[in-house]
Amino acid sequence: HITTPTICTGCPDFNDEDMHCNQLKFALERDATNSGLKPNLKPQIQWLQGKVDEKLEYGVEIKKSVNFDGDMVYTPTQKTSASNFEIELEQQSYMVGWLHSHPINGHGMFSFGDLKFLRDGYLITNDSRKQEVFTMIVCRDKLDPTKTNTYALKIDDFAKFSEKVDAVWNHVKLTGLTDEIKREKIHVDQSKKYHYYEDELEFSFLLQFEGFGISLYKADVALTNWTKLELKPEPGFFPPLSVKEIPCN
Repeated sequence: HITTPTICTGCPDFNDEDMHCNQLKFALERDATNSGLKPNLKPQIQWLQGKVDEKLEYGVEIKKSVNFDGDMVYTPTQKTSASNFEIELEQQSYMVGWLHSHPINGHGMFSFGDLKFLRDGYLITNDSRKQEVFTMIVCRDKLDPTKTNTYALKIDDFAKFSEKVDAVWNHVKLTGLTDEIKREKIHVDQSKKYHYYEDELEFSFLLQFEGFGISLYKADVALTNWTKLELKPEPGFFPPLSVKEIPCN
């Protein structure tokens, strides 16, 4: 028989003006009954936290699908990579999120490849799931090696985001190159920018991808809430900007 998927209690209101904050906070909520009605990402993030000192990447795929009872449930799948700077995660119509670690010898912030993966994954994800789509990274804090950071990206304006990603990917200086070489050249250039702001990776990311139609969030240490990070004017600085922290309510 065909059943109508039920809407879980406590699911975020996708029409709320604080949609991204609500979705991300909901994703961290404990699934007490292990029913799959909540993404329950905290155990997955904690698993990745245990991998940040390795020289390999690890990842988690989050699938959202209907179970035999007609409930819409979230299912995580953990993935291990044999590569230093790459993890193969699936992009399917039922996927709503991807998490991965950055290795100890990598940058503790999103790469352009992470953004392109998010864009491509969003395109493939079913329309009914697109509002939930996210990507997260878990990485060692470069300034305080006792800390681990968890960041999330949400899409504000997909048309703008996709256009900006294509502008980088299809730049005239990359014409005729294979995808692998294009990605490598883009990441080498981005790495130089991260090295320049080695102590301010959040600032560097926001500066590099300003106007890309995306929002950057950082989880608290307890993995219970998020803070949105964005640039704000800061006279006297060069460039005259700094990172503004806006806690999710």
